[in-house]
Amino acid sequence: MASYKALEIVQDGLDHHAGATMSGDIDTMMAYSDIPCAIETLSGRVIAANTSEMRAICEALVCSINAKKLSHMVRRCFEAEFKDDDTIWATYETRFLRNGVELAEDTYTSFIILKKRIDGWRFSGIQLLVSEGDPVSATLKSRFG
Repeated sequence: MASYKALEIVQDGLDHHAGATMSGDIDTMMAYSDIPCAIETLSGRVIAANTSEMRAICEALVCSINAKKLSHMVRRCFEAEFKDDDTIWATYETRFLRNGVELAEDTYTSFIILKKRIDGWRFSGIQLLVSEGDPVSATLKSRFG
């Protein structure tokens, strides 16, 4: 069953993570990332099994975004529901902008699993329907492909 509270938790996490990503704040990105964390695209699956691997993914993503001169990451949660007290499943879309207004990449949809930990909700698994050249796909492919 869809839940407003679940939607609010997911949107808050997506907004904070996107802001941290665009500002290059790796520590905040890490604060929203569970370990292990499975990240999947059509190019393959990567599991960050420890903080060093997750940090490397976060750093590579920031570098990819900077190289493409993207200015904003806008995410919108469509649907979210509690699977149990400590797990939320959700779908959302991501848009990258250049100069704050120009759509710079194809919009893509994702499925995400959040797990409740002692210090808050963390992204535990993500499936992204991204194109080959998207910053996320490019990051995973160059780093682990």
